[in-house]
Amino acid sequence: MGGLIPGPAVIRKSEKSRVIKASDIGCGAYNSFAVDKDGNLWSWGANSYGECGQFDNAGEDRALVLYPTLVESMQQEGSRQITHIEGGAHHTIAVTSDGECLVWGRCDGGQTGIELSKMNKDHVITSSGSTASEVEKKDGSVETRTYKILSHPTAIPTVGTYLNKGHDH
Repeated sequence: MGGLIPGPAVIRKSEKSRVIKASDIGCGAYNSFAVDKDGNLWSWGANSYGECGQFDNAGEDRALVLYPTLVESMQQEGSRQITHIEGGAHHTIAVTSDGECLVWGRCDGGQTGIELSKMNKDHVITSSGSTASEVEKKDGSVETRTYKILSHPTAIPTVGTYLNKGHDH
């Protein structure tokens, strides 16, 4: 009888390895998350829309986080301890120990539950250059489409600790 054998997650950062005890795990369509026993968030996988919470290469084609990496953006405004995490296709939602519901990632399709006009403009990345796409319209004209990325874990002002998830919305 063969098959997978559950074991501890090994968090690798370059050549060093470390075993963490996960209190929660989650995934998006193309990425994964682990919350350690101290409430720190680790992420890896596709990151073109910043969905891993790593914003250095967000907006780039084929942006990847190759190894489980600590999400430093959670520590920028004090220590936010994550209790639950889920991902969509290109965005992420998390609940903190204080009851905040945080979102980040692609935000131009209503995924975050926050109107674009109400977002801090310093926290929104707009695609350009190779990341923008040209689409031919029915009348033959070409339209350049861009997308927007919320590049900072942001609390949804109207949501408490309720959490639901889906692949795109």
